Amino acid sequence: QRTISDRIISKRQLRKFIKHVKNKPTNNNVLVVEANPHHGEVLPAAIKYFRDMGYDVDLIVRPEVYKDKPFIRYSNPPKIFCIAAQYLKDFFKSDLFDKYKFVYFSSAHIFIHLFEGSVFDLIGGCPPRYLFMEHSLTRHAEFGKPEYEPHMVSMAGLDRFPMFNPNYFGEIKITPLSNKTHFVACARTFNEGDIIYAAVRDLLSRGITDFHVTIAGRSSVRKIPSDIKKYVSKTGMLGFNDLWKLYEKADYFFNPLEPQIESHRKYLNEVTSGYWQAIMAFGKVPISHSAFAPVYRYSDDNAVLY
Repeated sequence: QRTISDRIISKRQLRKFIKHVKNKPTNNNVLVVEANPHHGEVLPAAIKYFRDMGYDVDLIVRPEVYKDKPFIRYSNPPKIFCIAAQYLKDFFKSDLFDKYKFVYFSSAHIFIHLFEGSVFDLIGGCPPRYLFMEHSLTRHAEFGKPEYEPHMVSMAGLDRFPMFNPNYFGEIKITPLSNKTHFVACARTFNEGDIIYAAVRDLLSRGITDFHVTIAGRSSVRKIPSDIKKYVSKTGMLGFNDLWKLYEKADYFFNPLEPQIESHRKYLNEVTSGYWQAIMAFGKVPISHSAFAPVYRYSDDNAVLY
């Protein structure tokens, strides 16, 4: 039922977009496209940055991203066109994008209606006025081509790509430190949960009890160990607005990455941790292993390193 509903909405939105584009001048417009069913959190910043440069911005997203409400804190969202995956493949090869001075794809690697690969393959090349965000150097090595690299950016300036870090989520509050220290942490793998538990037990062994750790969003944690349950909680999946509220109340962000763990080493030179965006956007102090400091511009002046 949801798929049928999305298709009906997409057809209507497609007609609206075609009508919208036909009446649009070409000199000062940018189109932002997110073709994946995720990465909605990077879109408010992309819209803001292009607007700050004086451009009029439109946005195309899939229904999954639209329903996540990434613009919940954005007071003046762009014109958004919600188009399902099965319509985007042929849509990208049309001449509708010619009305825009620039087209920015916020993901260079996409999963779209039985297709996985580079957006370059889907659109048949790399027009000069197209720009792309590369989230993974591993995927770029697999699907990318050297001639496309001048059109690409990455979230941390990894390798040879300029940095374009989307760390604006809309209207947020920068808060003072709490009376009871509040850590927000992520735990996508079982390793990360164990690292958090070990850190909590270490604090308790030193007689430090005036703190709480919240494991935010989707995580690998099923059950928090009984001996530390008083000091640790988990939220499960949260909508963007609830997640931003949690981030606003936090004192420190703990991203429990360890360089000796194989699955964590990719954050040194292949992909960027999304927590880095939140740290900058919400003005929080990160707690990080020192091995990751050069990648994320951490130092003793702006982070707690161990």
